[in-house]
Amino acid sequence: AVGIISPVTANWEKSAHSIIHAQSDATGHSVSFSSPLVAIGAPYNNERGTSAGEVHIYYHDGKKSVLLGESLQGLAGEEFGFSVAVCSSNNMKRVIVGAPRANGSAVQSGYAKVYDFDDSTMKWTLVGKGISGRLANEMAGTKVAISDDGSVVAVAGFGGDGLERGFVRMYTFNNAIEEWEMVGNAIEGHMEEARLGTSVSILTVD
Repeated sequence: AVGIISPVTANWEKSAHSIIHAQSDATGHSVSFSSPLVAIGAPYNNERGTSAGEVHIYYHDGKKSVLLGESLQGLAGEEFGFSVAVCSSNNMKRVIVGAPRANGSAVQSGYAKVYDFDDSTMKWTLVGKGISGRLANEMAGTKVAISDDGSVVAVAGFGGDGLERGFVRMYTFNNAIEEWEMVGNAIEGHMEEARLGTSVSILTVD
């Protein structure tokens, strides 16, 4: 379950009913807030197969939370929604979702996908293609982040060498080819079990 709390005078008060789904879904494993949007990951949701995963994005007006469009879903075993990050800026509503156990380019290479909300159709649409991990078991999408304006995303994982050094890769969207392109080199951990990328955040400066 996820509860939204707002400051009222000197105290914190609940500003909406708790958002509750099946306990086995692990709803709230990942949560991201960018007013007025709240994204909630449920990586063990089984609606499209065991641990396919699901993400719910809500519009929160300070008093109540309303589901925005349909929930986003992964495929069996992907753990879609293990990580989420959302931004709401200049009429843009954008979310990035990680699915670290997806079999993309290799077994459990993982991926992240970015979606925009279309106000005219009230649907979430995929932006470009998914950002896939490169090696088996690197679990890209274990953590994700997005800049305040939605122009830059980060995708982190453990790395596919079995040593769990960890990595973070930064991407911007190339409109000409409609794909996410990596910015610079990957940032990698330099020792065994460093797990670089366990947490990640982005700041963009004009």
